[in-house]
Amino acid sequence: MIGGGRSRPRRCHSGRLCRAAHALDEHLAAADPYRHVDVLLFQHGVRSAGIVSQQEWVATVRRHGAQPRLVGLDPRRFPHDIGALGRYGPALAAVPPARKPWTPLTPDAALAGLRSCGLRVDADG
Repeated sequence: MIGGGRSRPRRCHSGRLCRAAHALDEHLAAADPYRHVDVLLFQHGVRSAGIVSQQEWVATVRRHGAQPRLVGLDPRRFPHDIGALGRYGPALAAVPPARKPWTPLTPDAALAGLRSCGLRVDADG
């Protein structure tokens, strides 16, 4: 499955780890336990090499003891469920508000996070 040393990491068509799946696995391993994790999957319409299936996303969340929810998605149609894009808004609006207040993220912290992922960020645009 994905990351965390539990088994062989999944590789994308480029040979690199599938970043989003690996990042979720690493986050859940390091964070305080979650009871529920909402997963929004982009519906690009192609079963490409290295795509992480909805079953693998669900398994990753469950491996960390949380209950996964595929928000707005018809799992039988992934990655062809283009209608999910229209269902995300109402599905997210139905999610109860957070029990803890959000902590603001400064622009410097956001840019540093992007840089740590290997993205080039220019302050001048």
